[in-house]
Amino acid sequence: MPCKKCKDNKYKYGNTGECKYATKEECEKANPKKYNKMKKYPSPIGKKTYEEYAKELKEYNLSSQRIDLKDMKTLAKLAKEADKLDSKFRKLLDKEMDAQFAYEDQQELTKEGKKEYDNSLNNITDVKKQNEKRLEEAAKKSEKSYKIYSASAKKEENLKEKLQKEQQIVLAEKGNIQSFLLDFRSAVSQVESAGKALGVDVPVDKFRNQINKLDALQLRYK
Repeated sequence: MPCKKCKDNKYKYGNTGECKYATKEECEKANPKKYNKMKKYPSPIGKKTYEEYAKELKEYNLSSQRIDLKDMKTLAKLAKEADKLDSKFRKLLDKEMDAQFAYEDQQELTKEGKKEYDNSLNNITDVKKQNEKRLEEAAKKSEKSYKIYSASAKKEENLKEKLQKEQQIVLAEKGNIQSFLLDFRSAVSQVESAGKALGVDVPVDKFRNQINKLDALQLRYK
């Protein structure tokens, strides 16, 4: 979470924030723009596990309706795979979000370092008009400021590269999920069509909900 507890039991936003909030809720309300990105994704649809769905399908007397049980087992297997993909994609999104926050925090530090460095350069001009000793002190301060700024800029660039890498991974997984959803939808449609042809109402709503949930999740990332 971006709001972290300090040693004095107060809270700060990020790693570089000021420990000035009395509670975590106060910290989150004071930083709504970033905190909204950290809201939890929607909880899974339904209360049953996929094992329970599989058991329910097994107990359902499809054989008397001449429905191929192999197809229903395939749907249960695809449902489990969808859950795995859901979990994996959420973890990737969390990593990408962590990289984003780290990059944004470092951007602020870099801006502060650049501002300090620019001020030190202006200070050198003023000191030159006074005396050589003060000029030497200002030059040392400028050199120190530049080292801090240079190191910060380099770290920012590294974090930017990391962010881009995480984004590429998320996009690749998004493509995998889109391909998987096509297969999942096709499998559900085939089973549903077979049931309708026999006048049987096959329970596929739970699978459509799984498809919609996974589809909504991958659409969150553009």
